[in-house]
Amino acid sequence: MEIAAGEVIEAGRDLGRGIYIIQTGSAMSRLWAESKCKWSLSILVPGSMVGMGRVLLEDGHDDVKGTRMLFLTFSRVLFIPRAAVVTALEKNPEAWKGSGRWNYARAVLGKYDTVQAY
Repeated sequence: MEIAAGEVIEAGRDLGRGIYIIQTGSAMSRLWAESKCKWSLSILVPGSMVGMGRVLLEDGHDDVKGTRMLFLTFSRVLFIPRAAVVTALEKNPEAWKGSGRWNYARAVLGKYDTVQAY
């Protein structure tokens, strides 16, 4: 999709949950991380992705919130809906084992800054 400079998109709300990949252009993103009680601010450039860590979380999870993206320049963004990600992982168990489950675990355990062994 093509997005004009100055436009704001709420990832996870405007188009639904999924992965947003900046193909051209730039944006600023802002996300409230409920589990860590802090704001996360980022500059997005070509190749940047939004939604990777949350795309597999169940609906209703504390951290399933939208990331607000303010586009600084005319941009092209590829949107991959959550349903397409889930379908791809269901069809390819090795992809789930290789990366999907680790992204899910990292997002679920994101509120823990460090893990302590006992």
